[in-house]
Formats: sequence, structure tokens, C-alpha cells
Amino acid sequence: MHKLTETRLSRLFALSVFFLYSTIAISAPVDHAPWVGDTLKGAPCKGGMENFGPFDYLLRNQLPGQLSIVEKHHFNPQVEQLIKG
Repeated sequence: MHKLTETRLSRLFALSVFFLYSTIAISAPVDHAPWVGDTLKGAPCKGGMENFGPFDYLLRNQLPGQLSIVEKHHFNPQVEQLIKG
């Protein structure tokens, strides 16, 4: 009986740590992807106030709402089949 309680407590502790960590990870602020490239005049891009995005797909697990909007409007069947886009 003592061994069973010990096992349950260790599982409960592990689950508590997991949920605490996942809550912290989800609530952490996510920055936009950096501006890269050059302007049409050859000057480096400095960025500015963007309307929506750009978002870093390496952080896709932290941005499900934002990326679903982007994919809804930009990743249509023609893009998926490499016909257009």
C-alpha cells in the first residue's frame, strides 16, 4: 500500500510540473519574425508597423491562431498543388 501511494504521488508531481511548464510556455510572449532583405533601392529593410505578421514558423506551436489565419488566406489549393503562388 505504501508503494502504491508513493507511485501515485510521483506521478502527480510529474503531471504538476508538466502542466506548470506548459502554462508558462504558452503564456510567454512571442516576437514577430525579423525583417530581412533589401528595399527596391538596395537599402536594408528596417521594418515598420506591419498589419499582421510576419510570423516565425519555427514557433508554430506557440502561434496556432495567427498561423491559421495566414494559411487560410495564403495557402489555398492552388498553392498546395504548386500551380500558383
